[in-house]
Amino acid sequence: MKPVKTFSITRFLLIYLLGAVTLVGVINTVTLYYLSTKAIENHLNRELVRATFTFQTFLSNTYAHNQNVNNVKAMLDERTQIAKQFFQQYPALNYLQFDSINSNTFQYQAWNKQGKLVIKSSNAPDFKLSDGTVGLSKLAYNHKSVVVFTVEDEHTGLTIMTGVSNDYTEGLKYHFLENSIYLFLISCPLLMILLWFILEYGLRHIKKVTEEVANRDPHYLEALNLTTVPIEVKPLVDELNKLFLMLRNAFEQDKRFTADAAHELKTPLAGLKTQAQVALKTPDPEKREAALKHLLSGVDRTSHVVQQLLTLSRMKPQRGLEKNWDTDLVKVTSEILIDLAPSAISEDIDLSFQCDLKELLIFGNSASLSILVRNLIDNAIRYTDKNGKVTVEIESKDKQAILRVTDNGPGIPDNLKQRVFERFFRVLGTNKPGSGLGLAIVQQIAQLHDAKIVLSNPKVGHGLIIEVMFPL
Repeated sequence: MKPVKTFSITRFLLIYLLGAVTLVGVINTVTLYYLSTKAIENHLNRELVRATFTFQTFLSNTYAHNQNVNNVKAMLDERTQIAKQFFQQYPALNYLQFDSINSNTFQYQAWNKQGKLVIKSSNAPDFKLSDGTVGLSKLAYNHKSVVVFTVEDEHTGLTIMTGVSNDYTEGLKYHFLENSIYLFLISCPLLMILLWFILEYGLRHIKKVTEEVANRDPHYLEALNLTTVPIEVKPLVDELNKLFLMLRNAFEQDKRFTADAAHELKTPLAGLKTQAQVALKTPDPEKREAALKHLLSGVDRTSHVVQQLLTLSRMKPQRGLEKNWDTDLVKVTSEILIDLAPSAISEDIDLSFQCDLKELLIFGNSASLSILVRNLIDNAIRYTDKNGKVTVEIESKDKQAILRVTDNGPGIPDNLKQRVFERFFRVLGTNKPGSGLGLAIVQQIAQLHDAKIVLSNPKVGHGLIIEVMFPL
């Protein structure tokens, strides 16, 4: 027997579910990071355009009132300082990072038509951020990438360029990714604990089944009585209940078999003992010889009973059959007829075989089928009077292989045709030797082969017809 490999369903589900959730979480994080990156870039581009038009408005007002453009820069710096002071007064708002946003995010430039730099922010370079084409563009310098929005002011004739560095964009992306990773790492242990509790709760019914079977007495073979059974485990419980039922029936049959066998063997054994005692105590040689002949006859009958009992014990339905394959029923029957022909000849019985088929294959066990055929033909010969007739027929009809044994013996009354399959049951008045087990064995073998047995009377005369119908 191969060693059984065991594994924990809880551990298996916990590991693979957590792995699956982790994989899906990583995929979701990467996908969300990619989508959020696009959203951040689009948002900053919109803010860049808004900041550009705000700067343009300041410059237009300055030119309209003939003010120095440097006042715009001073005004922007002043507003930045005011904002810094405001946030210093309210530390609770420091998470907004206003200082870094205003100081490092946007770069401003304004160029006149002569290509002279009119004004720029302190963090902007002295060269043009773009080639002057209106719209969005990109510029790379000092290992940085800057997104630039360019617009021309018709009133002032200035070309205004506003840029935002990718440092700020990458910072937002990194901040988002960092928060996502922290959240994922924190949620993993919580998820593992939740999964463990869920699995333990969900598998508690399996543990109940295990405890019910483990704590059961070996002789207690009643069905498992569980109030709640998971759908996935119900087939297993049903099969266990079927197994318990089969075992209970098997044990009961074994008990009955043992009791019946002891009862049936008690009488012939007592007779053997009596004949042996008579042979020992009788001085008359003729009486001693007669007692010894009765003793040998009793031994033969007892041997036949024992052989039939052993055969019946091997033919129990719950044990099934071994080595099933296509078996030629014609061949098996022919071999049995050859073996039993001397018995028929000794009793002056006409034993005939009628079959138009060279072979007829059925799925079954050849050894068991041989026992079935032998018992049927042997019973027919045994219960047929001298100068009688026994006919064995095989035919294929309606997708069935039919084995038919007909004799012209005394037959069986209709009211006893079902009881003849009971063990040790014999029809009274036959005065023929037997054990009452032949047809019981035939029925057991027929059940193992899903075959049907039909008993009937001949249309003319007396006798018995036994038909065994095997599915093809």
